[in-house]
Amino acid sequence: MSAVTGTISGTPTTAGAFSITIKVTDSGSPGTTASANFSIAIAPVSGGHSVLLNWTSSPSPGVSGYNVYRTTTTGSGYAKLNSSAVAGLTYTDTTVVNGQTYYYVTTSVDGSGDESAYSMEIQMVIP
Repeated sequence: MSAVTGTISGTPTTAGAFSITIKVTDSGSPGTTASANFSIAIAPVSGGHSVLLNWTSSPSPGVSGYNVYRTTTTGSGYAKLNSSAVAGLTYTDTTVVNGQTYYYVTTSVDGSGDESAYSMEIQMVIP
């Protein structure tokens, strides 16, 4: 936990419901202390698989990022996965499900938010 921001962070290793007690002390002299009990639920990972996508940069001028789209039906029904343009040339899809086949395309985006046509489609089969 960050003492400056109060942010609790980390990578869960076990799914389940957990009880935690958070204790804070102010910086006064003498310091006043307060505690509160919380519960946190860690959802299980869907099989532990992910898909790492990477692509080459667009040769078009003015490209500011990329959008990544996915579907389970080849050639149609694409849904955008990223909430804002991906600045780099990689994207990891951590929402895949075991036993499913996915089809991915990307688009390049310019500073005005205009998108290119879809890239070539790639297929990924999750075991």
